[in-house]
Amino acid sequence: MKNFFKALWRVITFPFRLIFNILALPFRLIERSIEFLNTEVEDRPILDTFSTLASEAQARASIWDHIESLRAHLLRILIGLAIGVGISFYFAIPLMQYMAEPVGGLAKLQAIQVTEEIGVFMRVAITSGIALMLPYIAFEIWLFAAPGLTSREKKNTLYGIPIATVLFLGGLAFTFYILLPSALPFLGGFTEIAQNWTAGEYFSFITGLMIWIGLFFLSRCESNGGWRSWLLQSWRQPSHPLLTQSTCHWSCCRCHFYTLSASG
Repeated sequence: MKNFFKALWRVITFPFRLIFNILALPFRLIERSIEFLNTEVEDRPILDTFSTLASEAQARASIWDHIESLRAHLLRILIGLAIGVGISFYFAIPLMQYMAEPVGGLAKLQAIQVTEEIGVFMRVAITSGIALMLPYIAFEIWLFAAPGLTSREKKNTLYGIPIATVLFLGGLAFTFYILLPSALPFLGGFTEIAQNWTAGEYFSFITGLMIWIGLFFLSRCESNGGWRSWLLQSWRQPSHPLLTQSTCHWSCCRCHFYTLSASG
């Protein structure tokens, strides 16, 4: 009889407990996030890391845990990209029409291959899907590296994710609105040869150019000692034994070399 009343009480209070857990979930996540960001890790020299890996079986086994964690993050990135590309399918054709305006619209382009139209559609959808899911991709990369970062480095790199997103999208906008209107007339009128561009060549050119210019804008963070330099420092921590402190030193030297090159 006692068990019956306990089960009855659980059934009666279940809706209230469910509502309470739902309302408390955001506060619990915030509390865990603050605790995670403020957690400090111990910095260990490279020789200690190698000696630990050589002498302790548990340390060697932890390498596979990091590989498994990396696999999980990569899997989530691929799932995020698939979701982003799936969302892009709904507006890929209007986006193609908008991107073809510098040459007079889609009607001014031609397709000479059977699969060219679907290939162009997929290229535009994948490009827009990458741009759409870039913050999530950057967050997954940060989440993998964060256990090896100090509290200050975690916060700086986390703040850098929206900055990197804005820079990348700014590079895409710069390419389409400033670079292409000047580049296309020059490339199309360089000689007197008649220009009959195919859709595949045109969209391959502009999407590739937009991606590379976006990455160039993003690289300015690294050359100026921005948030990516903090991410490179994460590999010196013991939570990522596959990469050692020497890797961090080489990465910092590379960032310093880029800074000197940019200033020169």
